[in-house]
Amino acid sequence: TVVVDKVGKPKITSPSSLATGLSIYPEVTSTDFKVQNTAITHSFSRWQVATDAGFTKIVYDGTDPVNLTRLKLPRLKNGQKYYVRVQHFGKKP
Repeated sequence: TVVVDKVGKPKITSPSSLATGLSIYPEVTSTDFKVQNTAITHSFSRWQVATDAGFTKIVYDGTDPVNLTRLKLPRLKNGQKYYVRVQHFGKKP
């Protein structure tokens, strides 16, 4: 029997989609780490911010082993539309 341990796809929970009037240093949060095998722990997250929905114009791309579901972003331009995504990565014991 082959078992594949898949990490659930996280979603951005804050700020809400199409939010306006945010700080130029916004904080982004995601759903919690989800995996079927509870022995797997959340080891790091990869956060990306882009000025286009296709993520071809990325302005921030970073991994973080501490801020797993919450990240304070660096200064962003006022009045610019941004797109955010996150990936969660797990580690087996």
